[in-house]
Amino acid sequence: MLAVQHIYSQIGPQFLKISQVARILNQSKFVEASIFSSKQPLDQIMKQQFNNSVWFDPIKEFQRMGVQIGQPTDAQVAQMVFGPEVHPKLIQFLTQKKPKYQQNQYANEVKKVVESTFLQLGFFQGPYTTAIQDKYKQLIQSELYDPRSLFDNDEDFYQLLQKHPSYVEQNYGHIADEAKALIERDEGESDGETKEDEDPLSNVKGMMKDLGGQISKQFGAFTSLFKKDKAEKVIIQEIPLNFELDSNLYAHGCCFQPSYMRIRQNMRAYLKKFIYKQPIEQESPFYQQKQQSPFRLTYVNVAYGVSPTYPCFIAVPQSVSDEAVQKSMKFRSRGRIAALSWINQKTKCSITRCSQPGKGFGLSRDDGDEELLNKIAEECRGFVVVFDARPFLNAFGNRMTGKGFESTRAYPFSRTYYCGIENIHAVRDSFEAMIKALASQKEQSDFGQNLNGDQQIFKGFMQQKADLFTLVQKTKWYFHLSTILMSANMMAQTVSKQNASAMVHCSDGWDRTSQLSALTMIMVDPYYRTLKGFLYLIEKEWLSFGHMFSTRNRLIGASKASKRKESEYFKQQGQAEELLPQPVELDVQEVLQKQQIQHPAPGQQMMKFSSSQTSPAFLQFIECVFQVLNQFPEKFEFNSRFLMFIVDQLYNCGSNTFIFDSEGQRVKFLTCLLGRSSWEGIDLAKFVNGSYVCRKMFDDDLILVNAGEDCLKVWEEFWL
Repeated sequence: MLAVQHIYSQIGPQFLKISQVARILNQSKFVEASIFSSKQPLDQIMKQQFNNSVWFDPIKEFQRMGVQIGQPTDAQVAQMVFGPEVHPKLIQFLTQKKPKYQQNQYANEVKKVVESTFLQLGFFQGPYTTAIQDKYKQLIQSELYDPRSLFDNDEDFYQLLQKHPSYVEQNYGHIADEAKALIERDEGESDGETKEDEDPLSNVKGMMKDLGGQISKQFGAFTSLFKKDKAEKVIIQEIPLNFELDSNLYAHGCCFQPSYMRIRQNMRAYLKKFIYKQPIEQESPFYQQKQQSPFRLTYVNVAYGVSPTYPCFIAVPQSVSDEAVQKSMKFRSRGRIAALSWINQKTKCSITRCSQPGKGFGLSRDDGDEELLNKIAEECRGFVVVFDARPFLNAFGNRMTGKGFESTRAYPFSRTYYCGIENIHAVRDSFEAMIKALASQKEQSDFGQNLNGDQQIFKGFMQQKADLFTLVQKTKWYFHLSTILMSANMMAQTVSKQNASAMVHCSDGWDRTSQLSALTMIMVDPYYRTLKGFLYLIEKEWLSFGHMFSTRNRLIGASKASKRKESEYFKQQGQAEELLPQPVELDVQEVLQKQQIQHPAPGQQMMKFSSSQTSPAFLQFIECVFQVLNQFPEKFEFNSRFLMFIVDQLYNCGSNTFIFDSEGQRVKFLTCLLGRSSWEGIDLAKFVNGSYVCRKMFDDDLILVNAGEDCLKVWEEFWL
């Protein structure tokens, strides 16, 4: 965790996340985009009802598929409200003092904190405009959303806080009661004799010592406050924790860690229903289903502790317990279990996704994982086809690293189909070859036109097309696309014609797995061919399920890029380090007052990332969608310009949608409050396909693409 981010999320708002400010400043487009976002005062932000058509709503998406939305446990609700962990001393202060709720006073205190923080950071001395200053103030106030406003009274607030795992683990109430009882007993036996080896307070002293050690180990005994030395550089001053200094702020818990449901405005209504154990009903006739799905929502990952790269909401079979789910998470690589992506409402055949088995040289077994897959198979003919996206030799070779694939001995109800899709390194090489080939072809074409004049342009057109086809074939780019599309065809036929469930995975389940699951869902469900449905598909199958957008596309926030090269870049620019989990430089004051941020020349990389983990997996998916759209234009509500718009949003770094590598990271670093979403404020009318024939969202409308390499068309809008 970034140092200042850690201080802020654990201690309080007066230690503003400088890392966030520096992160925005590292990309001028990010700053420019944030300026145009709407500004709202704090009291309106607290009560704002957000437009669900803009933000991804996973609960509504699961409702559309008929998934049962059950009630989470009190501990899980507490983590949704207060974050994964709560500072031990903060819990002790709140549960013992129980400050009264004073909303107006809280709002005034927040405004004071914002003003004082900006003065400390020198915002009013730098080259920044009033618009940027106001925008940052709004961001800070948004982050200080008052969780107390979710509750009807103080008692409910403190009762739920005591259900939080951090409170239960520390067991403050038990320690206090036991200490009090032992002290009273000791005072009552003042005249009696006590053996030297029997100290009535020894147990309490030991517990207190252990508690202090845990606090010091996890959070440190001191917190930090910024001040300036004689050289006007920002340094850190150590001060003891004292939550009573700002009781009005801490009473509302503004120093709680972020959680997915609390920081997203469109999810807070669900959160209040979870707090008071109210059922979540269907709000629109569009989502009403005739039959309920055999799947349910599990909340075991709400804190991202079991599977950091998975979403907080996962759908699993109703008959599988959370204990079995957690056992399967320990067995599968990176905790990525078989989770529901899509289900056929009539046949109950489903598409699930996961990662490879994670231990035992591909030979070990796990009861929880076998139970989970068996229940998935039982819902549809008792059979599941495992689509292993890798070539067989690659999957077999992974056994030498302690991983592997599903065996029929452990999973007799399954059969495995190896798709033969190459790994990220082969795809990256093909992509680079494609770029070089097309650049060379363009140079030759321009040179020929300059020599021969306009009269020869038409004559050489067909020859250029032939040369282009030859060059493209040599790059193997469209060979890779053909392999992906053929595998998606197989999956679509499995769940639609063969009435069997399909489970897909590659190695880690975030590149080729996302390609196949998303493409198959487009082929079998017309909803995902609409404008909104396609955006939901990207949010669910790519963003929520942990495709590493930053790492794969060399964006800031990459978790597997070269730290040395990125640090060198920021040092040259005089900017704070950004890469996770590097700390923010202490001389961030100089960064904030820097007059101009240097940018590379057009065509040059912004940062010197290591290329070992980069690969255009998402771009492959978008071009595969283009191929399906090209063959079935009447089946899609959107046109190819919409695909170009999405690619542009990915690479221009002008929004918060594609930064960082997982949902958990985006929640942790509050990216939803930085700038705008890629889907916000866009004119969807210009992306509507005029030849689209509207279908009912739940009609069977299977489409199978001609996936042969010679049937695929070069995406000229992108490549040429």
